[in-house]
Amino acid sequence: MGCGVGELAAHLAGLGYAVDAVDWSETALAEARAHHGDVARWVRLDVEGDDWEPLHPDGYDLITLRFVAAFLTTRDHTLHALGRRLRPGGVLVVITPLAADTPAERRGIALDENELAALNSGWRSTERHDTEGSAFLVLRGPHRNSPLARDTSS
Repeated sequence: MGCGVGELAAHLAGLGYAVDAVDWSETALAEARAHHGDVARWVRLDVEGDDWEPLHPDGYDLITLRFVAAFLTTRDHTLHALGRRLRPGGVLVVITPLAADTPAERRGIALDENELAALNSGWRSTERHDTEGSAFLVLRGPHRNSPLARDTSS
């Protein structure tokens, strides 16, 4: 989710993953297509506002959000909805700059410790790995068949 110009999508495809690279920006997707070709299925989708019909109906083993979480307006809802798209054993990985290591004028692109802690809520297991001013959160379960994953808000 939020593939931008496709670097991570192309890397994952090179590792053997079948990749749906999703972004809301057609401009970014056009650049990704031009630079990386058909290594991924490039999908234009606003994850918070559009119908998810273009996503793979059988779910995913891995969903990544690289430098996207800070921009989500319904962060918890969106991450848990994505969690319901995971296959059993699948993981959702959130990669984000750390607010403490981000200059004040760029603070909007990063998450602080409270925001990071909130992302862990409702997952069966979480891991955090920090490196060079970024946090990597690895979130497992609930998957779409788990009672914890059922969306009762609609």
